[in-house]
Amino acid sequence: MDQEIQIVRECILPHYEAFRKEDIILELSKRMRKRNLVEADFQEAVMKREQKYPTGLLIGKHNIAIPHTEPQYVKAPCIGIATLKNRVSFHRMDACDELVDVDVVLLLALSQAHTHMEMLSKIILMCQDEVFIEELMQAEQETDIEKIVRKRLEGEEQHEQ
Repeated sequence: MDQEIQIVRECILPHYEAFRKEDIILELSKRMRKRNLVEADFQEAVMKREQKYPTGLLIGKHNIAIPHTEPQYVKAPCIGIATLKNRVSFHRMDACDELVDVDVVLLLALSQAHTHMEMLSKIILMCQDEVFIEELMQAEQETDIEKIVRKRLEGEEQHEQ
């Protein structure tokens, strides 16, 4: 993978309390913007894309959403992570008219179009591992979530499904 993705501790929200997907995307986007990782209109672009191309994934015990947008809204590739106190509904990626209640939101900010699908595929594969999702859900601190995700993205740890 030729795109290094930053995991910024301030863009990690363990046990975040939100009631709508917009709240999560807004908070993570705001934190990314504050650190000059994304353009001012990143959050709006993510929301527009989410309406047209939903990102909720029905995985199993814990479901996820991977909202993202086009590279022109990104200054530095990064990922925002929220584990949720209460599930929040997202429209499904594979059945746009259906909702899925998600426990984990991974907001992607990728700056290279040619690596976009590769990274998205890697993250979807990573999130299909229930052990990985369970570790995220149990993590109490930003630093714990950062370590879990970093280890998995760098390919150090793989669990059989």
